[in-house]
Amino acid sequence: MKNSERIYTYKLPFGLWLIVLTDSERLTRTWLQEVEPDVVEVPSGILKDFLDKYSAGLWEPTPVLDLIDWSGCTEKRGEVYRTLSATTSIGSTITYGHLGAICGCSPRAVGVYMRTNKFPIIIPCHRVVGQKSLGGYSPEVKWKKVILEWELNNAKSNSSNGTFWSW
Repeated sequence: MKNSERIYTYKLPFGLWLIVLTDSERLTRTWLQEVEPDVVEVPSGILKDFLDKYSAGLWEPTPVLDLIDWSGCTEKRGEVYRTLSATTSIGSTITYGHLGAICGCSPRAVGVYMRTNKFPIIIPCHRVVGQKSLGGYSPEVKWKKVILEWELNNAKSNSSNGTFWSW
């Protein structure tokens, strides 16, 4: 870890911990884990506000997207992530094919972007599903189902055009 990097944590309402890696003012990575980490909680600010609202069933991604370190991210990947964040809200999903059609790329490319997403929850890759299946989720598909079920049951605002998975 570099001297300027900091690690924080946030307990999500569905039993997982979000671990956040920052470098100065930018988010450089997030990941999920089941075991409580021995690191300090996310401090007050834009990220904590976003996570508190998310935990209350609200989806307001715009301010937190500005915190992400997009370096090393291709223009197309960034477009797919931003489109996903803008078009799906808590309680909704979108298929790999539909997201790809909106962004002008293949469903397989969308799958690669979701599988290699460095910012789970913040970039809601768990909301991207197959036409006839839940699709994958790294590190565990069971987490995807838990997150989607929690979102469906706790959504306070569902203004997106997405639909919810039904399998």
